[in-house]
Parts: sequence; C-alpha cells; structure tokens
Amino acid sequence: MFLLSIGLLLAVIIAIFAVQNALVVSVQFFFWRCEASLAVVILGSTLCGALILGLVALVKQIGHKLKVRELNSRIERLEQELKKQAEELERVTAEQSAKTEDTDTAQADIK
Repeated sequence: MFLLSIGLLLAVIIAIFAVQNALVVSVQFFFWRCEASLAVVILGSTLCGALILGLVALVKQIGHKLKVRELNSRIERLEQELKKQAEELERVTAEQSAKTEDTDTAQADIK
C-alpha cells in the first residue's frame, strides 16, 4: 500500500511537471534535430542518464561479485591448507611425544 501511494504521488508530480513545461523546444544533437515538449526532453534526458548510471552500476556489481567469488575460493583453499598443516603439526607432535617417551623409558632402564 505504501509503494502504491508513493507511485501515485510521483505520477501526480510528473503530470504537473509535464503540464507546466508544455513549451515546444528544438533540440539538436550532432546532425540530428528534433522538436518536442520541454517536459519530454527533460524526462528523456533524465531517463538516459539513469540508464547510463544503471549500466555503470551493473558493471561494477558484476566486478564485485567476481572478486567475492575469487576471495571465497582463496579462503577455501587457505582453510584446506591450514587443516593440512594442523594435521601435520599433530602428527609431528605425536612423533615427538613418542620419541620423548622412548628416551625417558630408555634412560629409566639405564638407571
């Protein structure tokens, strides 16, 4: 309901704008020449600007999504590497502990 109210309000504002700017103007762009209502020219220019801005934002968003995908892949790879290193550390610690026990046992046997 809220969005409908906002939409109706914007429609009324645009209608008032169009009525107040009904003057016909001549627009020239390079070799192209056109006569149209001032409101149409302003709204058309605004729409073109919004489309250009939207395309730039879309390209930027795609770039960010690609970067996020790359970083997530890197995180996964680093987590796997960390897990392997933790397992290796655990193995080395266990071997070291076993060697220490063997050395302690051998020294106890000597005494």
